[in-house]
Order: sequence, then structure tokens, then C-alpha cells
Amino acid sequence: MKYELSIIIKALNEEVNIERAIKSCIKETKGIKSEIILADSLSRDKTIEIAKKYPIKIVQLTNKKERSCGVGPQLGYQYSNGKYIYILDGDMELRPNFLKEAIKILEKEKQLAGIAGSVVEKRAVNIVFKRRKEEKTKNLEYTDKLEMGGLYKREAIESINYFSDRNLHAYEEAELGYRLIDKGWKLKRISTKSINHYGYNTTSFGVFKKRWKTRYVKGAGEFLRSSIGKKFFFKTVWHMKIYLSVILWWILLIASICLIRITPVIIEGFGILSIILLIMFLIKKRNLKEFAFSLVSWHYSSIGILWGLVTPQRNPKDNIPSKEIKK
Repeated sequence: MKYELSIIIKALNEEVNIERAIKSCIKETKGIKSEIILADSLSRDKTIEIAKKYPIKIVQLTNKKERSCGVGPQLGYQYSNGKYIYILDGDMELRPNFLKEAIKILEKEKQLAGIAGSVVEKRAVNIVFKRRKEEKTKNLEYTDKLEMGGLYKREAIESINYFSDRNLHAYEEAELGYRLIDKGWKLKRISTKSINHYGYNTTSFGVFKKRWKTRYVKGAGEFLRSSIGKKFFFKTVWHMKIYLSVILWWILLIASICLIRITPVIIEGFGILSIILLIMFLIKKRNLKEFAFSLVSWHYSSIGILWGLVTPQRNPKDNIPSKEIKK
């Protein structure tokens, strides 16, 4: 059956949030011929049990080793039939009227592949979520990626062969955006509020522990590796410039230490330059906690880049092993 709209909700252990997400989708698709698909990555809690109460399609991975941020959208896409496809995380809920407004804009602008609205952060309890709140409330107009959910044209996705790269543990929406732009499509973010994001309650530095456990940290390296040989490779490199600069700093530091006996002035000069740059950055931030968080985040993510670069990748076009859960 063909639909006007397919909403894909990607989830892993979202028993606290999933009912809210599903209800918002049901409410916002009234009057639209649509389907709601829960793409589950083998949740161990009551996510599926709760979802079964609602008139939606539930599909699930058959191998937990496939878990990643990129696998959910692609898994749902395999089972979808909508002219338009909206991707939603399990800890989000749709805001009133955005979908209908977004569909009208996509119908009007033929070269527009996708559209997103502004994000309302409901739990801006740490630095990461606070930054997202600032970034995703701006009216960016045309952009090169739609992070935190978006509505896409199926014809645009079909032109680039697959929806999201199953290999990516992060940056899957950026990678999708780059492929679409490379094919001549456009993306837009408007100021209309599209979703409420609830996220998870953790401290700013607790984010690092969670991202290591979920392998989110290696996403940057996987993204960089996936772009090798593609037109947007250097664009991806620029996107990762801070982390790559940190890796370069590591190399220079090691080289300076190795040469200290021969030319001690090198390590002295390197140390002085590093201190000057740190002081300048601290002045810019004007906040010691923000300063410390950024430094730790840069080094942490740089380790992730190296990890992601050496991780083997599967063909993103291949079918993802999965099953549909019957009610």
C-alpha cells in the first residue's frame, strides 16, 4: 500500500518515552494517509510491549551487533512506502502542525529534498543539550544537513540509493545531507517548532561515559572513512577540523618530546604556543566549566576518530537482517 507519509521512530530501550512519541505521531497524522513504523534495535525493556498497544508497524533487528544510530532510519526505510519520510527518535515528540506545513513546502519547492524545524529541548540539563538548544532554534534556511529529525522526499532518497548509513554510530544525518547536496538537492530548516526532545538525564561529563558505551564516540571516524573517495570528502574533513587538529597536536607533541635532547627550544616553543592558545580559548569561553568540557570533548572525540577509522564497514546498500513483529 502506498502512503502519503511514513514516520519512522527509531528506538532502543525507550520505555520511558516511546508512548509519548507514538501518540504524538498518531495525533499529527490525522487527515494524512500515513503509516507509523517503530524501528527497534532489540530493546531489552518494555518498549515493544508498550508499542504493541497502538496501530503501528513494529520492525526489529535480529542481531544486536548491528546497533548504531544509522541503522534505525535505514531499517524503517526498508519497510516504508510513503511519498514523504519523517525520521523521529524515540525520545522525541512531534509538535502540532509542523508536518502539514513541511509537506506543503516540499511540494512547492521541487529541488528541496528535506525540511526540519526548530527543536525544543525539554531537558537542557547538560552542556551538550544546552548547545543543541541554541543551535537548533535558529532559522537557518538552506543548510547542508538536518540534525534532530527531518522530513524527506522518497524520490530524493531513491536518487542516492539508501536512507542512512548503517555503519555510522553518529553523524548519520550529516552524511545523509552531504549525499543529497552532492546530487543537487537542497535542505532547509525553518523556525517553526517541529519536535520536543527529552533526551536523557545525565551530567555534562556523564555524556562521555554514555557515548563510549553506545560507541557514539567512533561516529566521527566512521563518517570520515565513509566519505573517502567521495566528492564531499574535504567537506567532511573540514567538519572534523577541531578533532583532526587535536590529533595533529598529539603528533607535534610526541615529535617535540623525541627531539628535546637535540633541540630543547622546540618543546619550549611548542609549550608556550599551546599555553597562549589555551588562554585565548578560555577568554573566549568566559566559563571554566565550558572550557574544561570542550577540551575533554575534543580529545575524547579525537580518540573516537581513530577508532572509527579502523572499524571495518559493511555495504550500506545491503539489506539489514530484521523481522516484523506481529501483534
